[in-house]
Amino acid sequence: MSRIINCHTHLFTFNHVPVRFIFGQRLLASSQAGIRRLARFLSNVNPWNDDRKLDRLAVFLQHGNYSTQGEIFEHLSMFYPASARFAVHAIDFEFMGAGRTPVSYLAQLEELALLKKKFPKKIYPFICADPRRPNLFPLVRHYIEKRGFAGIKLYPSMGFFPFDERLYPLYEYAQECQIPLMTHCSSSGPVYGRNIPPKRERIHPQTGMVMKYKNKKQFADYYADPDNYLCVLKDFPHLKICFAHFGGDIQCLKYYKSNDPDENSNNWFVKVSEMLRRYPNTYADISYSAADFDLLALFNALLQSPITKHKILFGSDFYMSSIERNERWFSMNVLMHLGPERYMQIAHNNAETFLANFFAK
Repeated sequence: MSRIINCHTHLFTFNHVPVRFIFGQRLLASSQAGIRRLARFLSNVNPWNDDRKLDRLAVFLQHGNYSTQGEIFEHLSMFYPASARFAVHAIDFEFMGAGRTPVSYLAQLEELALLKKKFPKKIYPFICADPRRPNLFPLVRHYIEKRGFAGIKLYPSMGFFPFDERLYPLYEYAQECQIPLMTHCSSSGPVYGRNIPPKRERIHPQTGMVMKYKNKKQFADYYADPDNYLCVLKDFPHLKICFAHFGGDIQCLKYYKSNDPDENSNNWFVKVSEMLRRYPNTYADISYSAADFDLLALFNALLQSPITKHKILFGSDFYMSSIERNERWFSMNVLMHLGPERYMQIAHNNAETFLANFFAK
């Protein structure tokens, strides 16, 4: 039987997260039992409020309080068959302006490298690349060529543009070696602890337009906008890159439910879909976004197109998928709505193509 490949998971713990990541302070607890009680309480506070801060915090309390990434991986593995494989994305939190991380990013990578050694056929780590990190290119090459990492993760919402010239050596390397990239591409994501940008940073370097600053969440969208990749793909048209979350559930729902075609001209789901059709090695995953029942019909329609059916990946965004219910619910919900054939198209066929260069080693 074909194995399931989850292309989008995370294993980081509280110790890898900056001290002001949530609500401006770090929340600690004395025991796992205390964490669980507090998480259950927070999950039920004001259920009529659309603001997901408390839900996200509850998830961090439940999963992020594990001592190691290995413990989180054991929990994740319970929801899948023994043959399942997982792309695990490291996150570099150290340049987002939210304070120090108790455990360094380099230590996070080392722990993932040891997990890769322990589970060589189950874990496929992606190294997170932030252009502000010194000696980034040698670091990326070391973990891919020497430590068994399978790809590169980008998280522009942390405060950088994907067309940053410091990333271009990585793009050249990735295109030449067909190393997969996964980039966060969701609007209105979590509010990070980044300081208010100075005015000189509020001019978009590509368009020259003033980036209006309403709040940190909306300002982060300027960095994550799919349009930022057009110049990258112009210079590297065969870059193998996946746009995680397909632009985000909010953008997908706006497209799905809109009655006005003009309203979708700046829609992120539309932008990503166009890049899938235009560039040969572009992908999108349904991580987190597929937790919405309505959107599974939209993704199902794309899987019937001869152009896009080979470009959609299964990913859950564990452990953020647990905001809705749990990992088992997410995966089984996708399976039941898409059917076995299309589920395996995204969770096996397309995923193996995306990671083909690594599987060939």
